[in-house]
Amino acid sequence: MKMMSKKRITLICLVSAMLMLIGSICSASRVTVGAFQRSRAQIETDSVACDEYNPPIYQLSADLYWSDMAGSSRVTYRYNYDKGTMYMHTEFGGWQQLDNNDSSRRAEFNRKIGLLMFRTVYHMEFPLR
Repeated sequence: MKMMSKKRITLICLVSAMLMLIGSICSASRVTVGAFQRSRAQIETDSVACDEYNPPIYQLSADLYWSDMAGSSRVTYRYNYDKGTMYMHTEFGGWQQLDNNDSSRRAEFNRKIGLLMFRTVYHMEFPLR
Protein backbone atom coordinates (compact mmCIF):
# COMPACT_ATOMS: atom_id res chain seq x y z
CA MET A 1 0.00 0.00 0.00
CA LYS A 2 2.77 2.46 0.92
CA MET A 3 4.65 1.59 -2.26
CA MET A 4 1.55 2.24 -4.33
CA SER A 5 1.04 5.69 -2.84
CA LYS A 6 4.72 6.63 -3.36
CA LYS A 7 4.48 5.59 -7.00
CA ARG A 8 1.25 7.50 -7.35
CA ILE A 9 2.76 10.66 -5.79
CA THR A 10 5.84 10.36 -7.99
CA LEU A 11 3.69 9.94 -11.07
CA ILE A 12 1.53 12.94 -10.15
CA CYS A 13 4.66 15.08 -9.60
CA LEU A 14 6.15 13.94 -12.89
CA VAL A 15 2.95 14.65 -14.85
CA SER A 16 2.59 18.06 -13.16
CA ALA A 17 6.17 18.98 -14.01
CA MET A 18 5.67 17.94 -17.63
CA LEU A 19 2.45 19.98 -17.90
CA MET A 20 4.17 23.05 -16.46
CA LEU A 21 7.06 22.63 -18.91
CA ILE A 22 4.74 22.20 -21.89
CA GLY A 23 2.66 25.16 -20.74
CA SER A 24 5.71 27.42 -20.53
CA ILE A 25 6.90 26.33 -23.99
CA CYS A 26 3.50 26.85 -25.59
CA SER A 27 2.62 30.10 -23.88
CA ALA A 28 4.69 32.37 -26.09
CA SER A 29 2.06 35.02 -26.53
CA ARG A 30 3.81 37.22 -29.11
CA VAL A 31 4.35 35.79 -32.55
CA THR A 32 6.45 37.58 -35.14
CA VAL A 33 4.48 38.11 -38.34
CA GLY A 34 6.99 40.18 -40.28
CA ALA A 35 10.04 42.38 -40.23
CA PHE A 36 10.64 45.63 -42.08
CA GLN A 37 14.07 47.26 -42.03
CA ARG A 38 14.97 47.22 -38.33
CA SER A 39 11.48 46.74 -36.93
CA ARG A 40 9.66 43.50 -36.15
CA ALA A 41 5.87 43.18 -36.08
CA GLN A 42 4.34 40.84 -33.55
CA ILE A 43 0.78 39.74 -32.78
CA GLU A 44 -0.12 39.28 -29.13
CA THR A 45 -1.94 35.95 -29.49
CA ASP A 46 -3.43 36.28 -26.00
CA SER A 47 -5.18 39.46 -27.19
CA VAL A 48 -7.01 37.87 -30.13
CA ALA A 49 -10.72 38.41 -29.57
CA CYS A 50 -13.78 37.20 -31.41
CA ASP A 51 -15.79 40.32 -32.21
CA GLU A 52 -18.40 38.51 -34.31
CA TYR A 53 -19.29 34.84 -34.50
CA ASN A 54 -22.02 34.34 -37.08
CA PRO A 55 -20.89 31.39 -39.26
CA PRO A 56 -19.82 31.60 -41.99
CA ILE A 57 -18.95 35.21 -41.02
CA TYR A 58 -16.30 35.82 -38.35
CA GLN A 59 -14.59 38.97 -37.13
CA LEU A 60 -11.43 38.91 -35.03
CA SER A 61 -9.21 41.61 -33.58
CA ALA A 62 -5.80 41.57 -31.89
CA ASP A 63 -2.98 43.78 -30.65
CA LEU A 64 -0.13 44.36 -33.10
CA TYR A 65 3.24 45.49 -31.70
CA TRP A 66 6.20 46.98 -33.57
CA SER A 67 9.58 46.49 -31.92
CA ASP A 68 10.63 50.10 -32.59
CA MET A 69 7.44 51.68 -31.20
CA ALA A 70 5.93 51.95 -27.75
CA GLY A 71 2.46 50.51 -27.34
CA SER A 72 0.31 48.62 -29.79
CA SER A 73 -2.39 49.10 -32.36
CA ARG A 74 -5.55 47.06 -32.73
CA VAL A 75 -6.02 45.20 -36.02
CA THR A 76 -9.36 43.79 -37.13
CA TYR A 77 -10.11 41.15 -39.77
CA ARG A 78 -13.37 39.77 -41.19
CA TYR A 79 -13.70 36.33 -42.71
CA ASN A 80 -16.27 34.58 -44.87
CA TYR A 81 -15.48 30.91 -44.40
CA ASP A 82 -17.79 29.67 -47.16
CA LYS A 83 -16.35 32.03 -49.78
CA GLY A 84 -12.77 31.86 -48.45
CA THR A 85 -12.51 35.65 -48.38
CA MET A 86 -10.68 37.73 -45.79
CA TYR A 87 -10.89 41.49 -45.20
CA MET A 88 -8.71 43.83 -43.20
CA HIS A 89 -10.11 46.93 -41.49
CA THR A 90 -8.10 49.90 -42.76
CA GLU A 91 -6.97 52.96 -40.85
CA PHE A 92 -9.44 54.94 -43.01
CA GLY A 93 -12.41 53.04 -41.58
CA GLY A 94 -13.14 50.81 -44.58
CA TRP A 95 -12.60 47.15 -45.37
CA GLN A 96 -9.94 45.94 -47.81
CA GLN A 97 -10.21 42.45 -49.28
CA LEU A 98 -6.96 40.54 -49.07
CA ASP A 99 -6.33 38.96 -52.45
CA ASN A 100 -4.65 35.57 -52.24
CA ASN A 101 -2.96 36.20 -55.62
CA ASP A 102 -1.27 39.46 -54.56
CA SER A 103 2.39 38.59 -53.99
CA SER A 104 3.48 41.99 -52.67
CA ARG A 105 5.28 42.03 -49.37
CA ARG A 106 2.54 44.13 -47.76
CA ALA A 107 -0.23 41.75 -48.93
CA GLU A 108 1.67 38.71 -47.66
CA PHE A 109 2.22 40.44 -44.32
CA ASN A 110 -1.48 41.32 -43.94
CA ARG A 111 -2.59 37.80 -44.95
CA LYS A 112 -0.17 36.27 -42.45
CA ILE A 113 -1.69 38.33 -39.63
CA GLY A 114 -5.25 37.34 -40.57
CA LEU A 115 -4.41 33.66 -40.98
CA LEU A 116 -2.54 33.58 -37.65
CA MET A 117 -5.47 35.17 -35.83
CA PHE A 118 -7.96 32.69 -37.29
CA ARG A 119 -5.71 29.72 -36.46
CA THR A 120 -5.17 31.05 -32.91
CA VAL A 121 -8.89 31.23 -32.13
CA TYR A 122 -10.31 28.28 -34.09
CA HIS A 123 -7.29 25.92 -34.17
CA MET A 124 -7.69 25.32 -37.90
CA GLU A 125 -6.56 26.90 -41.14
CA PHE A 126 -8.73 29.44 -42.93
CA PRO A 127 -9.41 28.36 -46.56
CA LEU A 128 -8.26 31.62 -48.21
CA ARG A 129 -9.08 31.55 -51.91
